[in-house]
Amino acid sequence: MFRVKVALVSAGLMALVTVLVYFEVTTTVSESITRQVEGSVSHAQQQILRSSRLEAVDLTTLTADFAREEEFVQVFAKANEDDRRGAAFVACEARRGRLEKERHLVGIIGLTDATGKLIARDRDQSFSWRNGEDLTKDYPSLALALKGQPNKDVWDVEGAMYRVSAAPVKSAQGQVLGVVFVGDVQSAADAIAESERSGVHVAYFYESKRGGLKIHASSFTRADGAKSESAEEKDLAEQLFTAPQPDGTKGLASPAINKHEATEPFRVMINRDVWVASAAPLLGNVPNSTTRSGFVVLASLSAAKAPLMPLGVMIIGLGLVGMLAVAGAAVRTSRRFLGPLDKIEAGVTEVINGNRDFVFESPSQDFEGLANGLNVMLARLLGRPEPGDEDESEEGAELPASQHWRGEGGLFVDEAAAATGAASSATSGEAAELAAEAADSYYARIWSEYSAARQQTGEGTEGMDGEQFIAKLKQNEAALCKKYSARMVRFKVVVKGNQATLKPVPIV
Repeated sequence: MFRVKVALVSAGLMALVTVLVYFEVTTTVSESITRQVEGSVSHAQQQILRSSRLEAVDLTTLTADFAREEEFVQVFAKANEDDRRGAAFVACEARRGRLEKERHLVGIIGLTDATGKLIARDRDQSFSWRNGEDLTKDYPSLALALKGQPNKDVWDVEGAMYRVSAAPVKSAQGQVLGVVFVGDVQSAADAIAESERSGVHVAYFYESKRGGLKIHASSFTRADGAKSESAEEKDLAEQLFTAPQPDGTKGLASPAINKHEATEPFRVMINRDVWVASAAPLLGNVPNSTTRSGFVVLASLSAAKAPLMPLGVMIIGLGLVGMLAVAGAAVRTSRRFLGPLDKIEAGVTEVINGNRDFVFESPSQDFEGLANGLNVMLARLLGRPEPGDEDESEEGAELPASQHWRGEGGLFVDEAAAATGAASSATSGEAAELAAEAADSYYARIWSEYSAARQQTGEGTEGMDGEQFIAKLKQNEAALCKKYSARMVRFKVVVKGNQATLKPVPIV
């Protein structure tokens, strides 16, 4: 049971390490990805803030240049209203044509008088668009321009978001005669262009007089062109403008809309994915603008963290492989080491219980030396022949040389062969010859023949020593002489089954 517990504890530790590594790696990588995405969003926000300010300067400069051109000044020199309208329309169309050659998009060009009433605008030869109306009521930037200050603002023109600059037209004496205004639609093309530059999605929003705060244009693809909001824009708008906030305001973009401040990165849910977003006002607009506007930049945190899943699966997979390896090692260890040790332990118990005739069998090659050592220890403690002095082989065949020789010089002797030799030694000429041979020459010869036989069979003599061999040979001779009441015992070398073998020949 203890061994099972060891395997279970090892597997449990491997599982614990796997879990710890999984959470440590995924948490570290997740935090790193989050910081990277938030950094990208913040960088894109600052980039668009700078570009919106520069765009406001460029548009205001362009409009101021138009206002200084003589053609607009001459409009106010016309004798009647119709002539002024016609001249203003021609001047606006001329500038429109010029801009279309230089710019990709022109939304509106118009001229008002000194009271802010519209005289004419481009693409309206019938003068039907807000003819004679005082535009300063809806667009405070015109009133600021009538005071002599060129500026830029966001206008709601028939439900669309326009970036419009206004500049005063002055007489030679410096008197303000009217205002020229030039504007472009804040389009999806602008959002896509900004998205490509910054690497994140971009959406522009403003407060329409018809429908309140809404997403006007974004880099998200609309299914049916520009006719309706995309699903992403609807999800984003609800969280930006209407979702209740802890401070009592509505919408995550409230600081950008109501306080004219850029927000810190925040989270929004779009199509069940988590996005990091940040909102900010468009810079360069007049301070008292009646049209609240801004932009939001956002990047998908869920998409950025998508590679975490295969990484986590890989870590868990490696942990499972490790647990299987631990379990497999425990099983193999049990079969190779623990099982054989159990058999040796059972033998020790037998000896403790009084079985002095017990012989330890080698349960595996790994414990062959241990089993032999235990048998030798018992033999010496009990005064019985050591392993090799007695052979339990029922058939009496010689044991192979690989079993005769041990590192300590031990020999196993076939008792059946010794008994047979004792019975026939009286009439054996071979025994007589062996008995007549001098001891020194006999031992030298038997060692030489045995070594040569092992070289012949390919067994080799590595680890063998002549003196040790002869000493053990003499020890076995003495034991066999005593056991079979023989006068002496000599050995001869026999090669059998491609193995060198020592065969005892007792001499009575």
